[in-house]
Amino acid sequence: MASASSQFPIQDLLPKQETGADRFLRQYPQSDGAGVIVAIFDTGVDPGADGLQTTSHGQRKIIDCIDCTGSGDVDTSTVCSIDDNGCLIGLTGRRLQVPTEWENPTGKFHLGVKSAADLFPSRLCERLKKFYRKKKWSPPHLKCTADAIREVQQSESKGQKQTFLDELAQEELQQRVELLKTFDKLCDESLPIFDCIVFHDGSAWRVVIDTTEVGKLSECTVLPEFRLQPKYGTFGDDDLLNYTVSVYDDGNRLSIVTNAGSHGTHVACITSGYFENVPERNGIAPGAQILSVKIGDTRLDSMETGTGIIRGLIAAKKYGCDLINISYGEACKKANEGRIMELCNEFVEEHDIIIVASAGNNGPAMSTVGSPGGTCSRIISVGAHVSPKMMATQYSLFEKVQSMQYTWTSRGPCTDGALGVSISAPGGAIASVPKWTLNSSQLMNGTSMSSPNACGGIALVLSGLKANQIPYCPASIRRAVENTALSIIGEDNFSMGYGLLQIDKAFEYMQKMTDKSNGRIHFQVNCGVNLEKRGIYLREPHQTSSPSYISVCVRPRYKSDIDMKFKANSEFRISLVPSTTWVDAPKFVMLNNNSRSFDVKVDPSHLPPGAHYSEVCGYDSTCIELGPLFRIPVTVTKPISYQDPLLPISEKLILEKGQIQRIFITTPTKATWAAIALTSLEKSDKFSIVLDASLLYKGKSFKYRFSGNHLALGCGETKDITFKVEGDKTLELCFTSWWSTRDSKKIKCNITFHSLLPNEPEISMHSCNGIHRTTVVSPFRRENMNLSINLDQMVEAIRPISSKIKPLTERDLLPDGRQIYENILDYKFSIDSSSEIRPNVSLLSDLLYESPYESQLWMIFDKNKQHLASGDAFPHQYKVKLDKGDYVLKLQVRHDKRDLLERLKNLPVLIQHKLSNALSLDGYSSELKALSGGSKISNNYWLNKDAIATLHFTPLNDDRLPKGAKPGMYLTGTISYSTSGKSLNYPFTYHIGTMPISSSSSSNANNDFESAHKKFMLSWLSRMDFENGEITYKELEQKYENDLPLKVERMKMLDALANKNMSIEAINNAIDAAQCVIDMIDQNAMLNFYGMASDLSENAAKRKSEMDEKKRSLIESLVCKGKNMGLLAKQLEGEEESTRYQATVSAMNDLYCELSKWIDLKNHKVLPFILIHATTLRHYARAITVIQMQLKESTTTKRLHEMIMMMEKLNWHHIASCYERLVLKKFPQDYALF
Repeated sequence: MASASSQFPIQDLLPKQETGADRFLRQYPQSDGAGVIVAIFDTGVDPGADGLQTTSHGQRKIIDCIDCTGSGDVDTSTVCSIDDNGCLIGLTGRRLQVPTEWENPTGKFHLGVKSAADLFPSRLCERLKKFYRKKKWSPPHLKCTADAIREVQQSESKGQKQTFLDELAQEELQQRVELLKTFDKLCDESLPIFDCIVFHDGSAWRVVIDTTEVGKLSECTVLPEFRLQPKYGTFGDDDLLNYTVSVYDDGNRLSIVTNAGSHGTHVACITSGYFENVPERNGIAPGAQILSVKIGDTRLDSMETGTGIIRGLIAAKKYGCDLINISYGEACKKANEGRIMELCNEFVEEHDIIIVASAGNNGPAMSTVGSPGGTCSRIISVGAHVSPKMMATQYSLFEKVQSMQYTWTSRGPCTDGALGVSISAPGGAIASVPKWTLNSSQLMNGTSMSSPNACGGIALVLSGLKANQIPYCPASIRRAVENTALSIIGEDNFSMGYGLLQIDKAFEYMQKMTDKSNGRIHFQVNCGVNLEKRGIYLREPHQTSSPSYISVCVRPRYKSDIDMKFKANSEFRISLVPSTTWVDAPKFVMLNNNSRSFDVKVDPSHLPPGAHYSEVCGYDSTCIELGPLFRIPVTVTKPISYQDPLLPISEKLILEKGQIQRIFITTPTKATWAAIALTSLEKSDKFSIVLDASLLYKGKSFKYRFSGNHLALGCGETKDITFKVEGDKTLELCFTSWWSTRDSKKIKCNITFHSLLPNEPEISMHSCNGIHRTTVVSPFRRENMNLSINLDQMVEAIRPISSKIKPLTERDLLPDGRQIYENILDYKFSIDSSSEIRPNVSLLSDLLYESPYESQLWMIFDKNKQHLASGDAFPHQYKVKLDKGDYVLKLQVRHDKRDLLERLKNLPVLIQHKLSNALSLDGYSSELKALSGGSKISNNYWLNKDAIATLHFTPLNDDRLPKGAKPGMYLTGTISYSTSGKSLNYPFTYHIGTMPISSSSSSNANNDFESAHKKFMLSWLSRMDFENGEITYKELEQKYENDLPLKVERMKMLDALANKNMSIEAINNAIDAAQCVIDMIDQNAMLNFYGMASDLSENAAKRKSEMDEKKRSLIESLVCKGKNMGLLAKQLEGEEESTRYQATVSAMNDLYCELSKWIDLKNHKVLPFILIHATTLRHYARAITVIQMQLKESTTTKRLHEMIMMMEKLNWHHIASCYERLVLKKFPQDYALF
């Protein structure tokens, strides 16, 4: 029987042995990162997390926390002083009691407001909503609901209702139950909204966040800027979210720094966490300090932004950082291009900041490295490795296997030939996470973890170099870690780079080579016809069938401030050494300050099918032991030649634990899709395998050319997979079992290629061009063509109504005084009915790291300036559901070159509306059938080999166009010719041309001047003040005696005056005016008219128009009279027992009954009276229901505050509290900041 072990391998929770960090620290214990500052570009670091308070040498661990995204920014430009009671009126409207002990010599306070929803991570928001519902919402809500139900039952038990007032009372009780059921969803509005106060105490800025939400500032934390003093606050005991503050623009902008997720804290702890009492849990470099740089925007659910990265680079230089870790990345279209890439390279080359970044988690297919890590020349890209000790301790595996790369770690090479992965490091750790996660530590894995492990390792090297005063630069450090990395048997360069980082070996290298290499120089390698590549990558069939000679240019690069004499005297005698026999190069090349070009011969003709890697290493012939000064990577993927597309390829594969098998196949000419049948040859239970299929397309990132499948196969089970291909390309099929799989697995794979080849890969059809023709051919075999068109988006292009370019502030100043500018473009658009939309800045879409601009960010606001949604470079990630109404979209684009921003002043934005019901076009086999509406193409249309089908599509009928469609808009979707899967769809665009002209009857407008003048004067009467209105009325009354429209307009004038003055006299005048209108209308005649089954008289239409006008006037006057009676009753509320009050209420009740004869009492025209009638009867639930109906027409703060008041009267305090927050959320003072 096994016994329990007391020796838990804590040291393996955060691996150090694999990279030699433990060996280095044993030999150089004082060089544990001391003297090194690492910037963590991530979601933000929690300053209260375990292990992140101090370094091993007693210094503060985090030197500052910076939110570079702007998501925590607060406009604090509103300045005020305290009142006589020592209070401030916050921007929420709350009274803020200022403690007397606060020192503020100027007496000026900067005020702002910020919602927790804009600050808290999305995971925390969800947790708090659940917590609030359970602890704070449900107890009072359940009690209120039970009480309401009890009252309904008690009322029903009394028997039949006697009067309509009894019925209204019963309706009130029932409405309470219904409203409580409806309001139960309001719990989601429970997140707090904070008043923010900034003031200067004579020496520094101080910040207070009113976390009490009731203005008790004495109970709140007064914070200095974190850079000045390591003090942080916590929003509350429920959330446990820590925050720090920074102040900019002379107090007019506050930055509340939180973390957008737990990721950044975990990364920081791996890099340099320090646990004094449990040193086994230390990070790699416990003596290093951290600069927390938040690049993950909370508004985008922690997506990184260009603004965040570039502000972070500026901050890293400002704070003297030695290293930057970026555990972030995206797929990109072009490697080593774009403004962010330019600046990353610049900060490495010119400012000696070493950048380490994750390679990506999109493996195991080749060419899946992400940006910036895998695509930027000067960044050290790190792959993810897992060791047997990690498997046992972190993953609790039964069986340990050999060291290997994780299955998912991204592989090189880049599409431009660069290797893509520099080195590897352990890609898993159990490390500290923020307190708000309710965990002290957590297991995370990914290249996000291998990158900080490597970054911490390099921090150890730098610490040792600084302690020994050994000079270094980014190029020499990179050379050291790559030239000393450990190769792992069974792993290739595509996954590991040059091997597993060895910290002690890299340090030894730097010690030995410090006098033999000038580290201030690095070498730039460019390859290809136009020298646009960074390596040699022969991927496609025509590239691998015969020898190739590739031009290579090598150029020494220096810092801009290097001595000119040194550059003039530079001389490098380079020995070129290919690593394999199938690559050849000149033996020597002499380099001076200029570039030198030569050819490299690559002969893949005799290579077996598969992936092959080689390199040409350039050595300093005077110091070979230094290792390569530069490397020219060479990758060849040799495919299987596929001669007959009718014959399937069949392979039996044995998938060893975590080992990868790649099959490269030449896709047949004209092939459009591949079908793979995978069959399990195992007799055991289900198991999982990974199949990745990859093609390279120029100008597209791997996410557009990549198909990943995680498949579970049972005993003898077969699964079919289809995916889109293109002819005459090299298709990579990558098979593997998961790295943690226990046993090897046997499978059989059958691959077949198919084709239904359209002559238009993307169809663009214009409705005004009539019938659209296209053709499809079946070049391989007889195929079943199943035509399907699915148009599910309507696209509207909008232009900016304004464009404003201005310089930004101190946070956005690049080295050498280069000021970054922003261009804010404003757009307006309308939604005709509730729908889901996706904004798309098409010129800049899907461009982040490779974008020529620094960043882009859009925000959508409603007419009340409420911020509804945000998005950036990837439109497919951001959708928002909008109700009918008018909206504003604000777009920010940034660059330090103003002229580039000027070019965008008319930049269009596409608003993509998701259709509630997708549309389809009719397809016909001939033009005659299309014109005559004959039989359509069936879903079972067989196309013989080499046969061509001509398809004819007819435009949509006008009545089928979506609501809101206008000329210039277009519909988008897909067309499919096969049933073999969604991946086989092709883009289809349908442009909307002219719209039908709506017919309207001819107008018989009365052009008589007298009639027109009368209408004009009446329209102005209700807009005048009382004195001028009365004068005008008397003048008109003399001219139009007993005129009904005149009396109605005077009634409106007096009604407006009564609502404004609220005096009893004004109210009575309005009541009298309404009664005058009522008396002028013969209600019996109206009842007789509307009671007729039909009117066949000659003047029936005219008579109906007159009666309808009288009915409208009657309803308006009844509503006016009733509403003002309600105002009168309110004035008499202190006299409830008086005869006058009782008579007023009784008259209101009679009027309620009278009004119900003429109109549905739920009609919006009568709601003002129904509301005041309900409140007079203290039927607050009925009143709330009326306000809800009014809010559907227009949302105003007045109506919402009325609802809150009625909720308080019903003792629904928990609901009222949520609505108070809702008002603040829906009616901000200004647009949110970028």
